[in-house]
Amino acid sequence: MRIVHYSIMKSDKIKNNMISPSYIFLSLVCIFLLLKRALSGIDMNWDSLSYHLPFAARIWEIIPLESFTMRPVFESRYVGFPLFIELLQGFLWKITGSVASANLVGMLVSIYFCYFLSKLLKIKIWFVVVYLFSIPLIVNHAVSCYIDLPANIFIAISLIIVLDVVFFTRNFNSKKLYLAMIFSILASWSKFQMLPYSLILWLVLLFLSYKSSIFSRFSLLSLFGLITVILIMAYPIKNFIQHGNPVYPVSVSVLGKTLPGEAENSAVRQKDGFSLIGYKKYIKSLLEYDLYTDGRTVLYTVGQGFPNREAKSFKLGGLFVGNIFLWFLIIIYCALRKNEKKYWLLLFVILTCFFAVGFTMAAYYMRYALFLPMILLYAQFRFSEDMGKDFKNMLYLIQICIFLVIVRFNTHVYFDSWPKLENSLYKIDTEKDTICLVHDERRVLFLSKNNPDKKIFAVPLVKECPESAYLHIQ
Repeated sequence: MRIVHYSIMKSDKIKNNMISPSYIFLSLVCIFLLLKRALSGIDMNWDSLSYHLPFAARIWEIIPLESFTMRPVFESRYVGFPLFIELLQGFLWKITGSVASANLVGMLVSIYFCYFLSKLLKIKIWFVVVYLFSIPLIVNHAVSCYIDLPANIFIAISLIIVLDVVFFTRNFNSKKLYLAMIFSILASWSKFQMLPYSLILWLVLLFLSYKSSIFSRFSLLSLFGLITVILIMAYPIKNFIQHGNPVYPVSVSVLGKTLPGEAENSAVRQKDGFSLIGYKKYIKSLLEYDLYTDGRTVLYTVGQGFPNREAKSFKLGGLFVGNIFLWFLIIIYCALRKNEKKYWLLLFVILTCFFAVGFTMAAYYMRYALFLPMILLYAQFRFSEDMGKDFKNMLYLIQICIFLVIVRFNTHVYFDSWPKLENSLYKIDTEKDTICLVHDERRVLFLSKNNPDKKIFAVPLVKECPESAYLHIQ
């Protein structure tokens, strides 16, 4: 019996000693491959080439203003949309001289989120890295110029700070207040869809500040609240003053009156906002219904646009339903074991978040709600933190398997480079040969300023084109 008992103990010890090195290895390889992909070339996805990169270049005047001939719809987006992420992308492009460095914004913000969560929960960062990059959409967005991931991370950090204070630490101080408020502001400066969440968090943070007596006088709290809400509402206020529409250029109707705008909201056009049809698509998107039987050659992409508009799963899915089920199962199991009020209340809040997001515009685009799996990830770490080493090791092993499955689904992200282009924009010498980007009705053109007749490449502006479609122009 002693021999058997000793062999079991030795086996468990070996297993325990192997888990942490496995996570270190996987996290380092993961970050290396994603950084390699990000820096390998230009993000060829439609949104990035249509306006994210042009806006980034225009903000920092990497491309001279006289070189832009943008269609009205794109010009109005530049005037009205929040542009904080494009500001960061253009900054990296400007200081490095490489357009590929714009892809790093999502990756750097993701790594910061892993650092933030590891410090908050006092766990090793490599565990957070493997868990976070087990979410396919996050993997795809981390190496692209899409702005959804950074915007959602900003909201997730602010929300996690609030949840942790309310349900666990009970210690709300000025440092947490300022950090949460800053990230709420940055989220609203990144994407209009984040604005309602930022305003809700603003109200909660002011209430927590009042209850914690962070400000010595109510007048100081009121002044702080006024300044921060103006910052959160900066873009809507500017748009209302300039165009009479806080969400310009999106044309919306309020009380029967249509506010001015250039870009019609696609969700409104498809009648998928605030409706049972839209909510049904949201549930199908969460469950990834039809995703694996819809003839997709690539399961996960930045926009989930494959295979075509007629496909049942067009634009749906991206979080990997296995993650959602497993993390909810862990949370429910731990709540049953602990049977404490705070765990049930936190589970209720998370379920409410998932439920409420379904009523937002185009909620079935999971890239608009990437903060949901992030708060779920935080909760499953919190719920299982004192469940014992054997239980946690079992969860770590399961998550390694899920991570490897996601790597298999996303081999194009981990092991492929962005398409190589002749005369590409890797290095730009603004003294000798500035690259110009031009829009016309059919395509995006990157041209050489010194030789404008020489087209570097063009991307068709046709939504039916598959993502990453591009055309060489000789």
